[in-house]
Amino acid sequence: RDWLAAFVLEDGYSAAALYDAAGTPVRFEPRTVEPVGAAVRLRELINAGQRNVQSDDLERYGNTLAIDTWIPLGEGRELTWLLLRINPRRALFPLVNERPLRLNSAEFVLWREEGDSAVVLNELRHRADAALRLRVPVGHSLVGRTIREGARELEDVDYRGVPVIAAAARVPGTPWILIAKVNRAEVAAPAARTAVRLVSLLLLLLLVTGSSALALTQRRQLVASEHRLELVRARERADTDRRRTEDRYARVIRATNDAIWEWDLSNDSVYVSPRYLE
Repeated sequence: RDWLAAFVLEDGYSAAALYDAAGTPVRFEPRTVEPVGAAVRLRELINAGQRNVQSDDLERYGNTLAIDTWIPLGEGRELTWLLLRINPRRALFPLVNERPLRLNSAEFVLWREEGDSAVVLNELRHRADAALRLRVPVGHSLVGRTIREGARELEDVDYRGVPVIAAAARVPGTPWILIAKVNRAEVAAPAARTAVRLVSLLLLLLLVTGSSALALTQRRQLVASEHRLELVRARERADTDRRRTEDRYARVIRATNDAIWEWDLSNDSVYVSPRYLE
């Protein structure tokens, strides 16, 4: 169990768990709480024939938000699934929820496109409990213009219907879109167009920095676990080879006519083959 706990204690994951080939939990860390929604999600992936799901998306299970990575270990009857879970409230939202500028209305919004709509992934300053609950049609939104036009600096209305100045970009290595925005009324009144342009450039600069930070945080967490994961896989391969060797040895003993016995001096136990007893 120590190597499983190390993913939580040393690599920063909020949970780590092992499931068998049917999606039944075998063990998990922390030991007292099974990761919410994980078993149901794994069975959906198994039924869909998926073999590997990387941590590039965010899911909601009731009131629990999670970014999950599912990693298959072993093959066939020996297959087990390793779950590594990130708590976005601790590892992701602090990066996103910082105000992009020292302005009362400024905020970052992280979006994901889902068909004809886009869903908010982070908690918002202007609306409570919005993560994976608030949706807007992509046809009439800032995120929709980013998807269609690849816009970087733009003016439009936000999810509240309020006119804003914004900058938008995709987060590298993820299906996410990050938008930095501020109410137009807050910056347009004092200095008109010059102020608007300056704020747009500042938002764009902060946006590039923020999206790179999100991608880097995701990558660092995965890289920190790659070495440990390789050790786990090496041990799984060694265990599989050992079981196969033991199985072949057992078949040989059953098939031979020779009587075989073994005395284990370490625990003073004796093994005798079935032929020895005949």
